[in-house]
Amino acid sequence: MLGNRALLRIELTWATAALGNWTFSILLALYAYEQGGTGALAVALVVRMLPAGLAAPYAAMLADRRSRRSVLVWSAAARTAALLGAACAAAAGAPLGVVLVFAVVFTVAQTAHRPAQAALTPQLARTPVELAAANVCWSTVEYVGFWAAALPRARSRACSRSTSASPRARRRSR
Repeated sequence: MLGNRALLRIELTWATAALGNWTFSILLALYAYEQGGTGALAVALVVRMLPAGLAAPYAAMLADRRSRRSVLVWSAAARTAALLGAACAAAAGAPLGVVLVFAVVFTVAQTAHRPAQAALTPQLARTPVELAAANVCWSTVEYVGFWAAALPRARSRACSRSTSASPRARRRSR
């Protein structure tokens, strides 16, 4: 697979997307929790996943009917814009609802990536062995992306936990 530049590029694209997705998911969960505890975290999860679940069949249809490369590029552009919007909103102290609007856009745009990549990968592979290697790499990159996003955040939260209390504890101490 390393000899196939097109497959290597698509796997590197997926590595970037997976790391961005998991990092955003974790940071959004932390932000929601800090804004309103477990209730806000649950709302953030539902608000983010429900529209993505509804959009998934249409995103797959889009990947079937349009250029897969274009779908990947537009999906990445929309996710980048949504991440920037969410980061600016959170940094400005915007309410959780504003950040969640960007999270919905990010997650819906993410749903188009997988079917487009899944359809494009067999076209780029020159042999069945390359295709199998690309599929194994795709799965591995997903898990490595999760761990690469989670471990630094877990470590920083564990270090800061001794100096800050949960939202509920802060409310009780007031």
